[in-house]
Amino acid sequence: MPQDDTSTNELQSPAPLHTTPSTLEIRINPASGRSCYATRTVPAGYTVLAARSPYAYTIWKPFRNEVCAECWRYDQGNRSFLTRRDDEGLEEERKGPVAVKENGRGEKTGAGLWFCDAECQASWLAREGRQMVDLLRTLEGARRAGKTMIEVSDRQDEATKLTKEAIEHTWDTVRQEERSPKVVRRWRENSLNDFETDLARYILLALAHFAREYTSSMASLQQTQELACPRNDTLPGLNGECQWDTFASLQCNELQYLRTYPELLENHIRIYKALKSRFMPAALSDRTPGRIDRPVIDVLASLITVGNVRTALGIDPGNSFGIWEAPLTEESECLGFAVYPGLSFFNHHCAPNVRKERDGRALRFVTTREVGEGEELCISYGQVEGMTWRERRKELSDGWFFDCACGRCIADIAAEMQAQQLST
Repeated sequence: MPQDDTSTNELQSPAPLHTTPSTLEIRINPASGRSCYATRTVPAGYTVLAARSPYAYTIWKPFRNEVCAECWRYDQGNRSFLTRRDDEGLEEERKGPVAVKENGRGEKTGAGLWFCDAECQASWLAREGRQMVDLLRTLEGARRAGKTMIEVSDRQDEATKLTKEAIEHTWDTVRQEERSPKVVRRWRENSLNDFETDLARYILLALAHFAREYTSSMASLQQTQELACPRNDTLPGLNGECQWDTFASLQCNELQYLRTYPELLENHIRIYKALKSRFMPAALSDRTPGRIDRPVIDVLASLITVGNVRTALGIDPGNSFGIWEAPLTEESECLGFAVYPGLSFFNHHCAPNVRKERDGRALRFVTTREVGEGEELCISYGQVEGMTWRERRKELSDGWFFDCACGRCIADIAAEMQAQQLST
């Protein structure tokens, strides 16, 4: 792994669209949408963009007790290095109960967090906060024993029936139902399987970040208004300054994804109902006494909407990066997935000039060769470089919902056509 020159290659948080590092800029490509281009000649081994942590992520249930929630260390199933759980060891600071009785069997549920040591634990808590531990505990109370990964099949007969209108009608029915507080309270009786709960953790983390950003922006706005005349500007937290807006601006692949796997719509509905019912302010205050940051909780509850949950679910396919066991080999396990909004504007190329490098939860994009000024910066969306163009196109269409038309694929197609003409 190339060593970073910290004077020029410093790790940076995912940047909004208008504040990218000086080595690259985002332009609108008519064929592929937003794309990253080098603003100057960049040498090989240079970090063009990096992020210390994703905006939202999940570790799959089978690996959660074997992976550090902070540094994502994984040792082939060995978990002896994990010494701290949730906010264990900090009970003397706790004002509420150690755990929440929420699984319907009178058992205390944990937040599903394990850490290498107190240092990793402290780092996670400093970024996410103690309240996030309680929120995850509440969500874990909805988990029931079940399949970790849902079995999906490519059934064309069902896929052709699932239209955009049918999806909208299904969600409209949910919107009608949630107008009744009594119905929403009944939703709390439903449980989620492992696959659904893991997806719900990813959504909860994203919306909790959004809530924190929004409340912080509102506090700043209030301070400004105390010193000056009120202004009629767009509310902070709903413009391009916050990371949720960068996250939510990523391409949504909901329609393509559900047409391929129509059975997932039912999972998405159950996830929404679980989040909506279990994170009502009154319900949370009853279960986490003394641990409530009321403004954040109230905002979080208001942000659990059909639109926001569908946004997060639609962004996952096509924008998330797999959290793979490192070093990456053909035998590596996929431990979960993560979304880094500022890093998702890189397009795919079957002969990429940028590679992904993960260091713990940090992700950096490093040039594989010298890149000229004005040249597009591209990564590989999968291990497709050794495949034929037909194999690559199928792999990318199935997993990322687009037909690759990069320079290498065009050249390979032209060469095949020329060979066929010569043979005839």
